[in-house]
Amino acid sequence: MEVTLIPQEIEYRAFQFALFKRKITISKDAISFNSKVIKASNIVAILYGRTNKVAGNRIVKSYYKVELKDKNGACIKINFSHMVSQGKPEVLEKVYFDLLNSLTPIMSNIYNQSFSLICSGETLEHGNLKINNKGVEIKPEFLSRGAIIPWDRLDVKYQNGAITIFDGGKAAANYYFNSTWNLKIIEDICRSMIRDRVEVALR
Repeated sequence: MEVTLIPQEIEYRAFQFALFKRKITISKDAISFNSKVIKASNIVAILYGRTNKVAGNRIVKSYYKVELKDKNGACIKINFSHMVSQGKPEVLEKVYFDLLNSLTPIMSNIYNQSFSLICSGETLEHGNLKINNKGVEIKPEFLSRGAIIPWDRLDVKYQNGAITIFDGGKAAANYYFNSTWNLKIIEDICRSMIRDRVEVALR
């Protein structure tokens, strides 16, 4: 499915490369950065997040990350940071959110394809998560027994850059935006499936 983006250039000056500007170029159908170009309709995974380094009960540095991966394994990594001593943190905050907003059509495309797959009876896999029309399976990992959670027992909540999956009100797993690919899509799919089950039950 073709994805149409809003053409624009997003430029920033990262702290550690203060003498050099960085530019993300977004055309109608592609994203380019540092000589790498990825076609928007080929992007299958997005990873993003902001983390803060704290010292003396205050934020001293913020790190920003946005990564894109296409169906052929090509990847664009956009990383930058800001120290409080620099001043004007809102400049890089704006870069971060402008970039995320520009990716909205891509996220919608990934969501629509993933949701259609699940509704057709297929299983979607993301890391240790399996999602299908019956519910979510969390595969066992180190220090984790895993779980199989049907939609009528599942809930998801966002807090401090993480999504928690609940099984009947009990936390079953945590996933973090800066380390889990397509976490926003996973969250949206879970909310849609839960909402659909509630609407069916109320009929």
